[in-house]
Amino acid sequence: MLSLFAFPVNITFLIILALIFVALYFVAKFISFLFKKLITRTSNRDNERIFISGPLYESTDSLFNKAEIEPYKALKEAVIDKYHIIGKVRVADLIKPEGKRGDEGWQTAFNRITQKHVDFVLCDPDDLNVKAVVELNDKSHLRQDRKKIDLFLEEAFQEANIPFLQFRAQREYLI
Repeated sequence: MLSLFAFPVNITFLIILALIFVALYFVAKFISFLFKKLITRTSNRDNERIFISGPLYESTDSLFNKAEIEPYKALKEAVIDKYHIIGKVRVADLIKPEGKRGDEGWQTAFNRITQKHVDFVLCDPDDLNVKAVVELNDKSHLRQDRKKIDLFLEEAFQEANIPFLQFRAQREYLI
């Protein structure tokens, strides 16, 4: 009868090492299974299972932060009922690349606008057609990278025939 230790030392070592790796694999799988069980939440609506890693979510309370609420109020007072004001709109929801998806360069052009937002959009109150875009320029707009983005947005909206209005952010606005 052969003993495990009857093999040369290096083969015995390799067998033990392989057993350790197999054991570690199953331990890791088991821990992963337990972790997924702990973070699984069941949706009340559809009873669908979703996996959440990290913290859950909470309300931001307001769409606008303190620096944005005053310009919003001033803009609302200035336009009265002539325009509907919508805030924090994604640029890709206002303009799109010429041509159609799949055309050469379309995706690249779309990627340049899909993660960008503007502060306010002035729309016709009846049909919500876009009449103008308003961007507030705070201190961050003095940075070189931000200046490039502002110039790009100004040119993009000009090409789309949408007025792009830029105002310096202030503490107070006189109407």
